[in-house]
Order: sequence, then C-alpha cells, then structure tokens
Amino acid sequence: MYLRTVLALLVGSSLWLSACGTDGGGSADRSSIPVHRGGGVETEVPFGRSLVVYSDLRITPGEYHRPALGERGEQGVIVLEGVSGMTLDLDGVVLRGAPPGGSPDRACGLGLVIRSCEELLVRGGRLSGYRIPVLVESSRDVRLEGLEVEGGFAERLASTPAGPDPADWLETGGEAVDWAARYGGGIVLVDSSRVEVESCRVRRAQNGLLAIRCEGGEFTGNDFSYLSGWGIALTASQGCVISGNACDHVARGYVHDRYAEDFGAAGILLGPESGGNEIIGNRATHCSRGGSERGASRNLQERNRWIGNDFSFAAVAGLDLTDSVGGWVVENRFADSPGGGLRARGARDLVIHGNRFESILGAGLSIAEGTECVVSENAFAECDRGLELVSEPFAESGEGSGGHWTGRNTFRDNLQDLVLENSRELCFWGNAFQRADGAVHLVGLAGSGAEDGADSEIWGWLRDAEGHLPSGRVLDCQLSTPAPLDRSILEGVRSWLRERPHGGVPEGTSGREGLASLVLGAHYPWDRADDSAVPGLESFGGVLAGARWSAAWFHWGRDHGPRGDLDLWRSLRFEPASRGAVRAWCDPWGGSNGVRAEVGDESFGVIASAEFQVPVAGEYELKVLSDDGVRIRVDGDVVLEDWTWHSARREAVTIELEGGSHIVELEYFQIDGAAVLSVELSSSTVP
Repeated sequence: MYLRTVLALLVGSSLWLSACGTDGGGSADRSSIPVHRGGGVETEVPFGRSLVVYSDLRITPGEYHRPALGERGEQGVIVLEGVSGMTLDLDGVVLRGAPPGGSPDRACGLGLVIRSCEELLVRGGRLSGYRIPVLVESSRDVRLEGLEVEGGFAERLASTPAGPDPADWLETGGEAVDWAARYGGGIVLVDSSRVEVESCRVRRAQNGLLAIRCEGGEFTGNDFSYLSGWGIALTASQGCVISGNACDHVARGYVHDRYAEDFGAAGILLGPESGGNEIIGNRATHCSRGGSERGASRNLQERNRWIGNDFSFAAVAGLDLTDSVGGWVVENRFADSPGGGLRARGARDLVIHGNRFESILGAGLSIAEGTECVVSENAFAECDRGLELVSEPFAESGEGSGGHWTGRNTFRDNLQDLVLENSRELCFWGNAFQRADGAVHLVGLAGSGAEDGADSEIWGWLRDAEGHLPSGRVLDCQLSTPAPLDRSILEGVRSWLRERPHGGVPEGTSGREGLASLVLGAHYPWDRADDSAVPGLESFGGVLAGARWSAAWFHWGRDHGPRGDLDLWRSLRFEPASRGAVRAWCDPWGGSNGVRAEVGDESFGVIASAEFQVPVAGEYELKVLSDDGVRIRVDGDVVLEDWTWHSARREAVTIELEGGSHIVELEYFQIDGAAVLSVELSSSTVP
C-alpha cells in the first residue's frame, strides 16, 4: 500500500491533524501544479504549489520557506513521479517546512517525494521542518547523495528525571508503514529496491533512515546520530547492506545514574521479516541499544550478519537479538556498558565469533532460551559475567535450551567467567581462563557420556589447557564430551570475511568518555556540536521553570494516613522532617540528595506552593507523573487529582490561565516501593 494511501487514512488522526492543520495551503489538484521540463536549467521552488520535475534540474541555491502542502500535509513540496534517468541537484538549497526553533513534534508533511521512479540521482540540499523530509516510494535504482536533514519530526519525550514514562515506548512490530506515519523519519524508503543512500546526515530528529519493504538497498557512510528513535531501521526488508555509518547517541528513556529504560530505541534496528542483511563496520555507541533484531529472520532462509561494528557505551545493551535464526555476530566490540553486551533470546544456530566483550556491568554475552549456537574465539575481560547460557528449567524428557558449542574463547579478570543454568548438551573445548583465583560452584551437573558418579571427570571438561577452572556457577546443566567444532562451520565465516574485508568503524567525535555524554533533552539527545546549553533541571517544568517552591516534607504513620483524616495529615507539615526551596519537581525530594537522606523512601508526604508567571493568556497543559498520590491546585482550585496508591502513571489536563501571576499548590504522598513525581506546565497554543 502506498504511503500516500496510508496518509489519506489519517483523516481522523489527531496526531496528523494537530501537527499539520491546513496552514501549508496548496491544492491537491495536480492539474494546477506547475511542471518543470527543462533541460538541466535552474529554477526556484514555487510557494503554495508543488514543483513537479520530469527531467534534469538544478534548484537555484538559497533558502526556501515552504510549508507542507495539502489539507493534511500529504502533498510533497518537490515531487518526482514516474520519471527515469535524471538528476536533481539541490546543492546549496535549504528547504524549510517550518521556521527554525519550532517545536519538533509539530513538524508535518512531506518535503521531497520520489514516487514510481527509476535510475535517479538526487544530491545535496538541506531539509528541515517536515515529518518526512525525504520519501522514496515504489522506486528502484535511486541514489541519494549528500542530503542533510537538520531538525525533523520528533515526539516530545514524556520521561523525566523523576522516572521513565511508558508513553515513550516505540512499537517495533505491527504494521510497518505506521513507522513513517506515526514516528516520521529523515529519509523514508517504502516498497523500493536498490536504493543507495550515501554521505547523508540526519540530526536532531526522531529517526534517521527507515526502510519499509525494501530490497537490495545500500546505506553507506551516513551520519544518523543524536536521535530519539532509530538511526537506521529496516522492516520486511531483505538483502540490504548497512556499512560505515555513524549512529551514535540514539536513545530515549535514559537518565544518567538514575535509570535506563528499554523503550525500543536503537542505533540500528532490524524489524520483523528482515533477512539477508549485512551490517558491517558501523559505529553505534552511546545508544539505548547499539543494535537490535526483533524476529527479523523468522521464517526466512537468509541470515543477517553483524560484522565489525562498535556497540560500546550502551545504556541497555550493545546488541539485542530476539528470535534470531542462523545469523552471524562477528568481530564486533562491546565495551563499557552497564546493561549488557550481546543479549540473544530465543536464538537458534547463531555463530558468535571473534568479538570483544570488555568492562560490561551485566553479562558480556547472554544466550537465553537458545539452541545450537557457536561461541568461538571471543575475548571476555573485566565483565560481571563473561558468558551466560541460561533457560527455564527443562522437562524431564530432556527437551529444552542448549546444544551450544563454546570453544577457543579467552576469559580474563571477570567476576564470573561462566554462568550456566538449566541447559543441556553444552560442549566446552579449548577455552582459556586467565584468572588464578577462579572458583566454580557446581550444583546438579551431569555429563553426557561420562560414567555415573564420575564428577571429577565432568569437572575436567571445563578446565583449560593449563588446568584452570573458570570462575562462576553451574546449576542443573548437562555437559557433553569435549570435542572440536566441525571446521566447515567457521570456515564459512572466515571465507566470507576474506572476500568482504571490513575496514573498521568510521572515526567520530563522540569520544570515549562514557555515558556521561548521553543527555536527553525534551525531544532527543543533546548534540555536543550544538551551541545550546546542556538540558537540565534549569529548563525543566515549562512555565513553572522560573518558580521557586516552598516545600515541607513530613512523615506519617498508620493513624495519620493521607487517605484518612486529610486535615490531620496536612497538619503534620508543621513538624517537618525537612524544609527547603525547590526549583523543579523532578522527583519527590526536589532533586536534593540531602532531603532524600532526611526523609527516606517510605511513608512521607509533601506540601508545597509557588508563585509563577504566565506570559500570555491561553490554554496550558499540566502534566504530572506520580507514584503514589498527587493533587494540584491553581489559584485555589483543584485542577488535577490522583489521590490513590498506584504505580507510576502520567495524568494531563488543559486549563485556561490569564496572563500574569498565579499560585500553584502541590500535595503528594508516598507509601512504599517506587517514588516518582514530576510536574510540568506548558502552553497548548504557543510553540
């Protein structure tokens, strides 16, 4: 189904209508659209109408402010349809769908549209302010070269320093075309084949490149960094090559030293039904997940190959594979990640070879509920857990996860070299354990082919050539007799690498300073190259950012609970556990570790008030994330209330405010478990 058909179905979508409206003007009647048929001459982009191009054309360099066209933004500003064998030169052209500085979540419409074309070259140009700046649909043999998107569509992130918000979750499955309609993308390819995207750049947006039902694409040497969704994402796409790209700082749901939530963001994503793709020599560092594969190769014959990539400094995981079948993970780097290196769940017949796992706070490599995987010639150093092979307890019949071959790996200075649980037919051969004080704890260990009661023989199967045992633990596992791997399995990998050598990951300026450089703003990560200030509490709160709250924290007991005698509960503020001024509610303690130390994490309340200034009269949206109860008054009237014991959830209300001074009052209680509170007031009418 063409994307324009999908957009037409969005007539009732508040998302699309609120973003686009009809401000762009322009008629969808194609008979009134000017058509360019020049022979490689220059022309300007008209205002209020699409420029439809049928032959070689150079757009006159300059800056063009051209809002989205069509009633719902579905009509492209520059359109190439049904043409072949031509070049569109956008060098020196800046095409803006919205003025600089506008809110990214209001970007709408289509910029450059290439539909039903073949053998085209589009080069140069900078686009911004559209939901989809560049769309290639139902086309083949198209080359995009040197395009830049600076400031595309991006959802406003709901998570705050107070805690993660489920509203930020990205759907990686379902109808693939919804990715473009719901989330936008700097460059979107739909139902196209052999599209080349080279030396392009997308920054300060949600997504870089989306390929939906595409074949044979080549995406090389691009920069898709500082995004809040996906750098490069494929779904139902086969035979694509992703090589030499930078997809750094692609994240959402992360606050340094507080939490790293898995909301689906990834530097490189392979969605369902994507097989035979090669991901070679890319850099995807400082991401929620450097790479991700979600049921990509299920029911497909062709494997995906992850070769020579750098997935360091991942907040959640370097590479996350779910239900991957027959793939290769070869010569990648996983380092300095607090969540884990390579996580494979439900994998089958994976070859994991020659990778480096260094300084991982979780497991360097974790295979859960997997079968028949090869783990060879990897290096595990200074990880909490080097190699983890685990599953749920398997049935007495012997069915369950396992059948893995682990050989010729090196383990150095890990807290635990091996963690093995509930797995069968595990073969270890030729590994090296370079820690003298290693100790392995064995419970329920058995061996296939060993004599009954020959525990010492089974223990020996884990030893290396120097007689060293690994550190770690083994629970209810069955080992098989050590034996070398069938050489043909790894020879296939080595032969492929000889024919397709990779030159390593591209150089960049993201640095090796760790996740301290990953700072989430309102819509996407902070770009270090930008001159704007680092996002922080100073700007949090919207209209309330300039207010100074006077707050009292107090304890309450069983007889003075907030859901009992409310006046009695409120009176406890006169004997507070702490008092202070708060500049922004990012957590129930006003961002103060000192207050948290005095108040604790359970059975406390907060009562606070502040004066704030409203710049202009109009509608304002009050958004509150809380766990547990909260009540907000403005000028004495209750405007939001969720006075219950609940897990973290977001409430939002729209209120009318006159310009000038107002008083806001907050009441909050925490019972036990997680404690979450954030309060933000933003204009519903002013961008």
